Amino acid sequence: MMSKLTIGIIGAGKLGMTLAKLGIDAGYTINISGSKAPEKIDLSVSVLAKGANTMLTKDVIENSDVIILALPLSKYHLLDSKLLKDKIVIDAMNYWWEIDGDESQYYDEKTTSSENVQKYFAESIIIKAFNHMGYHDLAATTGKNQAMVYAGNNQEALEKVAEIIKDFGFVPYYLGTLDQTNPLQPHGSLFGVSADVTEVEKILSK
Repeated sequence: MMSKLTIGIIGAGKLGMTLAKLGIDAGYTINISGSKAPEKIDLSVSVLAKGANTMLTKDVIENSDVIILALPLSKYHLLDSKLLKDKIVIDAMNYWWEIDGDESQYYDEKTTSSENVQKYFAESIIIKAFNHMGYHDLAATTGKNQAMVYAGNNQEALEKVAEIIKDFGFVPYYLGTLDQTNPLQPHGSLFGVSADVTEVEKILSK
């Protein structure tokens, strides 16, 4: 049996903490960073994701095999894209107008947000996952055959992310390539959906 990949989470808000706990419960080594210094999030992590390692973002990236971006969508460009070169990066971000501001800055009719993330992190492999459920659903639905919809363009990376999804307690459901992720975005048919595979297929067929 292959040893589990080390997962780094950038973003220590509700989503980041929920994913960190799922990872710890699944037996992964989890590294996490927030916008504050590591010692400023130590207490929160010890309560909400006990066992995760708090680090500076650059150390999370350096010491992790797979990176999850659990940031506001408007913040990913603050990261140095070169630091994530050759990394598998899971895009769990969503546009949220209260935080991210004017929608037109992050969306246009021709590209999805994950395509824009891939364009920015041009030397990384972006996989979309863990974004269509709210953090409360992520925490409550593991082990209940809930589908986790994911998408991407790289087969090897997709297989690794599917394994993580399974380990986290969900059923992987491949949607397609990054240019097909509109259903996962706000106002998309799968956004906010916590359902099994049959229900997901039913929604997509409408």
